[in-house]
Amino acid sequence: MAIDTQNPTVAVDIADASLSDADNSSLVTFTFSEAPLDFMVEDLVAVGGTLSGFSGSGTSYSVTFTAADGLTTTGSVTVAAGSYTDGAGNLGPPAATRWRSTPRTRPWR
Repeated sequence: MAIDTQNPTVAVDIADASLSDADNSSLVTFTFSEAPLDFMVEDLVAVGGTLSGFSGSGTSYSVTFTAADGLTTTGSVTVAAGSYTDGAGNLGPPAATRWRSTPRTRPWR
């Protein structure tokens, strides 16, 4: 019987390379090497915006990142290190994605 000692990994992919006032949100997908047992939206850290619509199962999950009003910054979504495990209890490493910019210089009305 083989014992699983490999840490699971996750790849983070974004639909939009940059965000703007005209396009202020993007789908973010997470593809795991093994199905995580305990992956949830609380395992994600958003900078420069908010997350909504978290869903998924097995090895594929997604969330929508929406850039914050009134900011011109680099946005990112990070999966925190050790925030998820595989079926054998091995901890997952961190993973992150960044947008070149999230120019939201005027508030939405």
